[in-house]
Amino acid sequence: MLNKLDHQRDVLITAFVKFLESMTNFPDETLATKARTWLHYVEGFGKGIAYQNQLAETTILTNIVDGFTNNIERKNALAALNGTAWITDIGIVNAEYEALYGNRITDDSATKSVEGFTSVHKKALALYNALADLLESR
Repeated sequence: MLNKLDHQRDVLITAFVKFLESMTNFPDETLATKARTWLHYVEGFGKGIAYQNQLAETTILTNIVDGFTNNIERKNALAALNGTAWITDIGIVNAEYEALYGNRITDDSATKSVEGFTSVHKKALALYNALADLLESR
């Protein structure tokens, strides 16, 4: 499921960048200028966002989504470009990924019991003695 969500994030951010690139050629120069501005804003987080490791990508996408939802100027400009759905979808998928990743880490650490040193030492000592006996017999 994590791989599926990560793939969705990759597709969405790549498509969003392509959307902004295409809008830079829009006949209305005002919209084209806004698209250039926001394309540079997104590219400021680095080119090839989809190729970052998963945790870095999560952080970058969170910052991009927050940048477009918490800043009134960016939010309004994106709405004028009809690009609000892109940011909404990126935010949703990224939040799902982050929650699932966090649950996986918590589940793994909560369900795994760690053997104490004494029991591990006894097992290792038995194996060591068996190895030593085998080596001496040869």
